[in-house]
Amino acid sequence: MDEDFVAIRAGLQFLQSIPIEPSNLAAQSHRHRLNPPLTEENVHKFETEHGIALPPDYRAFLIQVGNGGAGPANGLEMLGQWHGVAWSDIPGLVGNLALPFPYVEAWNGKPIDATLPVQEQYQQQDEYWSCRHVAGAIPICDHGCNLRECLVITGPERGHIWFDDRADWQGLYPHDTAGRDRLTFIQWYRLWLDDCLIKARSRNAE
Repeated sequence: MDEDFVAIRAGLQFLQSIPIEPSNLAAQSHRHRLNPPLTEENVHKFETEHGIALPPDYRAFLIQVGNGGAGPANGLEMLGQWHGVAWSDIPGLVGNLALPFPYVEAWNGKPIDATLPVQEQYQQQDEYWSCRHVAGAIPICDHGCNLRECLVITGPERGHIWFDDRADWQGLYPHDTAGRDRLTFIQWYRLWLDDCLIKARSRNAE
């Protein structure tokens, strides 16, 4: 894990040293920089309050590398926050973290039945968007338009990245980039960073 952190720091430092493409709005925002790390006490307090233990690689990243900032899509979210707003101020965003994440395979609810009265359609939609579907998982990355990636912290899928694609009515499913059917936090983060570095070095070579 320490080797990963060394590579991450070096990779981000390189990206910070070169111009950012104007079209890369996410990078224009975070500038390939991470926020300061949390302390052991900060993380322990969070875990105690929620009755959970964060996956070891993510926990170490928070303490040794940074708490949000540069990352996939629109960047890595800070622990306990979504776009700078506390989870508790965004109803339905996060479920009970101490409960096991309910899925081990991709899930999608039944399509909304358009033949039902409007009120019943709303009820079906409320169920589809219930935070019980993301119990035991924390949102860590925003893709825009209410699409996000989550890190499962409780249950059989603990430590894996899942995509919350309910905004496009595609449900929830494990992130499976690069031919892997499951990705840990560090694998997910390194894949993003390595891709950024390949593209940046290719531009520099032109």
